[in-house]
Amino acid sequence: MSIEGALRTFMADAVNASPPLVQRGTLLNTVFLMGIGDESFYVTVRDGRIESIETREKPLQAVSFSVKGGIDAWNDFWQPVPKPGSYDILGLAKVKRMTIEGDIKVLMTHLRYIKEVLAAPRGKMGALHG
Repeated sequence: MSIEGALRTFMADAVNASPPLVQRGTLLNTVFLMGIGDESFYVTVRDGRIESIETREKPLQAVSFSVKGGIDAWNDFWQPVPKPGSYDILGLAKVKRMTIEGDIKVLMTHLRYIKEVLAAPRGKMGALHG
């Protein structure tokens, strides 16, 4: 399965099937970028539901923020029980294994929702290879 397919199955479908998580993000309408190794994924969120995950940038595609990391950082983050320091995107950014850029206000306003969305594939993604 491709990374994009895995994200659709293990992130988008899982989030959209979780009423409490959708409710938590109900006020969020945005596009954010996930960088996994050399690949970029544009995640569109509408009313707390993941509307799409696309690899191709649309013309003049604006994103509110990005969370980028190497394949090894995401592999560690998505372990069923991540090692200390690998279970949180802010912790991974602090030790420079991930970068967070853009409108931090949007991220911080919806931090719990975003963290839960990004962690939804935990234990399901398997090992990514770059």
